[in-house]
Amino acid sequence: TATATPKPTATPAPTPSDGFYTIDNGEFGIYNNGTRARATTDGINDALNWAKSKGYTKVRFAPGTYMIQCTWNNRYIAPTDGILVPSGMTLDLGTATFKMEANSYPAYTIFGIVNKSNVKITGGTLIGDLGQHTYAASSGSSTHEWGFGICVSASKNVVIDDVTIKNMTGDGVILEGSYAALSDGGRVSSNIKVTDCTISNCRRQGISVIGATDSELARNRISGISGTDPQYGIDVETEFDYVVTNLKIHHNTISGCSGGAINCNKGANYDVYSNTVTGNNIIAVRCSNVKIYGNNVKNTFIRVMPYASNVTVENNSLDSDSWVFFG
Repeated sequence: TATATPKPTATPAPTPSDGFYTIDNGEFGIYNNGTRARATTDGINDALNWAKSKGYTKVRFAPGTYMIQCTWNNRYIAPTDGILVPSGMTLDLGTATFKMEANSYPAYTIFGIVNKSNVKITGGTLIGDLGQHTYAASSGSSTHEWGFGICVSASKNVVIDDVTIKNMTGDGVILEGSYAALSDGGRVSSNIKVTDCTISNCRRQGISVIGATDSELARNRISGISGTDPQYGIDVETEFDYVVTNLKIHHNTISGCSGGAINCNKGANYDVYSNTVTGNNIIAVRCSNVKIYGNNVKNTFIRVMPYASNVTVENNSLDSDSWVFFG
């Protein structure tokens, strides 16, 4: 009878002065030459869990291209595959590229942060399979709009900083809850920061905020969002009975998105300020107690729909081809 190949039993590498453990790809069966997606994904997860068990809190990846496989394929449960980041861990991706293996799944994620806390991901490039994706018929999603670069689910104290994300079939980053309603014991994410990232050429959104409190989206550069609705640079739109509150959206630069720049579709008590948007609108739809101010608006408009309540629009800089209207 066949026997399973045992997992590598790595020995601790010397910890550099900055406290980072650099993953030993050979010890964990990880390939950084763009091959062996399943082995690489499993190896990375093994390496992260091993590092955590040994007390490491900071992990670094060697340069190269890491092909990732994600068989999650069910938008209505939390991610179960891809790279699943443990709590209390900083991942420095450095110059490494993490590329999603071409697939036919309506849902995937390269990095999943699921019910975790005190996580940081910095640096690196994440590339989806847009252009190689097979849009097969699926009962889960006919539009295949759930392919994510990073999915943050029911987590707290998470930082995503200076990551380049592109070519996702869905969103560059999504911040959401636990895939259960709050009334059924579900949770939303809290204290999530997405900062200084470059997000481009994704089909559905640059960043989606589905369920999150006390969070910040700042200094991101978002462009080229197009393919399946809503197609916004940043979209705030709750699901279930989730809440989005005390969110700061500021100093982002957004252009070339087919839906618009910033969609305040739902949520309450948050601020949209000091963003630069070109040719893409800022819109308030069914939100409440939202302040939109100090934005630099070029060749587009700010609109407050009748369904929005207590939305303040003031001190925005509009060029001669831009305007503000209510209704």
